Amino acid sequence: MSYLFDTNIIIGFLKNEEKIVKKIKNENQLNISVITVGEMLFGARNSELFEKNINIYKDFFKQCNIFCITEKTSAIYSEIRYRLKKIGKPIPENDIWIASVSEENNLTLVTRDKHLIDIDFIKKEIW
Repeated sequence: MSYLFDTNIIIGFLKNEEKIVKKIKNENQLNISVITVGEMLFGARNSELFEKNINIYKDFFKQCNIFCITEKTSAIYSEIRYRLKKIGKPIPENDIWIASVSEENNLTLVTRDKHLIDIDFIKKEIW
């Protein structure tokens, strides 16, 4: 199975959380979205250890397959967002974009975001 790793999973990996490290070490490819890159760069910029974190993150990104947003991603985004609105379960915008990237590329989204658990039309695993 191929995965797209959500930002919270990557942060757990970089913080050396045992459960996540064990699972990710078995993966041949680390797939992330450009949205995750942006979230992590913001986190580094917003931290007191900007230089240290930015260097860690940039080195990490070199090991990743980074998926970008396409026109098809935008169409999937609109579908997911619309479905969430119809069922009354809005979630953060960036999570919709990340889910859209995973759907477009037929990847299972790996996350620990609780607001994604009940959404059955997004292919995901909760770690």
